[in-house]
Amino acid sequence: MLPQSSLDEVAWYCLKSRPKHEHIAAAHLRQMEDVKVFSPRLRFQRSTTRGVRWFEESMFPGYLFARFHFSERHREVQHAMGISHILRSEAAIPT
Repeated sequence: MLPQSSLDEVAWYCLKSRPKHEHIAAAHLRQMEDVKVFSPRLRFQRSTTRGVRWFEESMFPGYLFARFHFSERHREVQHAMGISHILRSEAAIPT
């Protein structure tokens, strides 16, 4: 188990988003004070029946990353629109 002092530091966390909601979750998290978000998207062309079209998708479908102070922000982050839950090791971070 991590000491309490480890939870008092700002760190990066992997967040599970609802399907196809990475961009929505990232937008809501970016509005929070002291929360940094990493959610890269890929833009590419694909042939369709209507011709070649541009598409944009998450580089990591279903996941995004956020840097925040866990003990202060985890409830707010976990309940942000589009977020399913914060991935964590149960042994490492108490609930």
